[in-house]
Order: sequence, then C-alpha cells, then structure tokens
Amino acid sequence: DTNLPDEESRPIEFSSVYASVDTKTETGAENIPASFKVWASRTANSTTNYNVFGQTGTLVTNAGTATSQKWTYSPVRYWQSGEYNFVAVTPVDLISSGTLTANGLALNFGSWNLSSEIDGLLARSDVSGEVVPLSFGHMLSKISFSAKNVTNIPIEITSVKINGYHKDAA
Repeated sequence: DTNLPDEESRPIEFSSVYASVDTKTETGAENIPASFKVWASRTANSTTNYNVFGQTGTLVTNAGTATSQKWTYSPVRYWQSGEYNFVAVTPVDLISSGTLTANGLALNFGSWNLSSEIDGLLARSDVSGEVVPLSFGHMLSKISFSAKNVTNIPIEITSVKINGYHKDAA
C-alpha cells in the first residue's frame, strides 16, 4: 500500500478539529489545537494496514485561523478504497513516540514541565472518503496537589484517593 494518488483518489483532509471539553492544553480560539499527531488504519479485502500515516504518526499543523482552519501535513496521503479509523493526539510535545496496531494506539510520553498544567487530548474518527472531523476529549490530565505547613509540624502523606474523574477519552 503506497498511498500514492490514482485517478479517482483525493487527499485526506481534516476539518472541524476542536477540543470538545474544557481543557488546559495549548489551544487557540474556540479550543482549536495548534497542531496534533495523527495515525490511521485502513481495512480493505479483510486486510488492515496500520501505517496509513506512518508507524510513528504524522504531525498535522493549522496553517489557517480559528475561523478558517487549514490543516497541513507532509507527505500528503490519499483516500483509497476501504474503511478508515483515525486516532489523533494533542499537544504533540507530550508524546515521545507512538505506534498504532491491532491492539490500539500505544503512546510513550515525554517529561512534563511540572510548572505548566497541560492536559493530554485524544480524538477518534471512522470517516472514510470524506473530510475527517476530530473532536478532542481528555485522554489524561496532569493533577497536582499542594499544601502549606504553617506550623512546621512534620507531615507524611500515606495515600491519596481521587473520585469522579473521567478515565476514558472521547
């Protein structure tokens, strides 16, 4: 599968890309990510190719504005017959590597700057042959706790329990 254009194919394009939830990730006006990394699989004739956007994914950037999105990436991929499944992650800085397989998307995260509060967002789409919409939702959030010991008494935290969080992305 070379993903080269043929007489009837069109480039795979992205539109309607936005964060569907309140987030502290780096987004522009109206919660639009500045960039994202995308992976896709295509199933045709009972065979699935998980490398439509390369084994490690492809960087997609917004060359437009908040009201007129224009997503670009290179090299351009083209629609071919089959069923597609897309997975995208933002912000890109969080990901040191990622691979799409039959088991799903395996991601390795780089180090986070503890002074900034960044949420990891994930989007999925199963559109085939059309412009791909991506609605990003929380994949993981950085949660931090702070306490101030005003009496200088030694404190030891033995456990922390978090309730009411979302454990799955969009």
